[in-house]
Amino acid sequence: MNNITGNTHGVRVGDSSGNNTIFGNNMRGNTVGIMLLGDNQTVFGNNIIYNTNGIGLDWSNNNTIRGNNISGNIYGVHLWWSSYNKIYHNNLIDNVQQVYFETSSYANFWDDGYPSGGNYWSDHVCIGNPSDGSQPYIIDSNNIDHYPFQDPNGWLLPKPPVGGTIVPVNKLELLIPYISVVSVILVAITVVVKKRRLNHIK
Repeated sequence: MNNITGNTHGVRVGDSSGNNTIFGNNMRGNTVGIMLLGDNQTVFGNNIIYNTNGIGLDWSNNNTIRGNNISGNIYGVHLWWSSYNKIYHNNLIDNVQQVYFETSSYANFWDDGYPSGGNYWSDHVCIGNPSDGSQPYIIDSNNIDHYPFQDPNGWLLPKPPVGGTIVPVNKLELLIPYISVVSVILVAITVVVKKRRLNHIK
């Protein structure tokens, strides 16, 4: 794990053939924590806090950004002419502006469908980990997280089954088969005892 602080770009990836993974770094106090200027990169499992821009994408497409803590930045995710990126399972917490579009950026994917889900947004209230699609986080008309989480790291919690919700288990119901068996045994014991008493009286 690297601690990267006080730079213009904490990590900058440009002129790359792709397939790089930026993983497990602490990015703090940079102008841009992680800057992508290319395609097909993965940004995973980083703590990106108190930068001007948390993650920047400039003419950068088809990247995957997931499992990051993006907190306390001026702009959480900052995009310039960047599209078709998958951005999900991130905590976006208390950034002045969670997502900022410098210029047109469209067709980015802010969730991984249901029940995998999208992101946790500290400025959005919803119910469910993930929510069921009725409470989307709308960035703009072209950028929507359809299945945000109610809790930070909600994707690490048990998922509801496809087509349904998790139903709490009534623990008393689990005891019903055992109660029935015990009842039968008690009835049998009672019958035996009564027969013995009758035989004794005779």
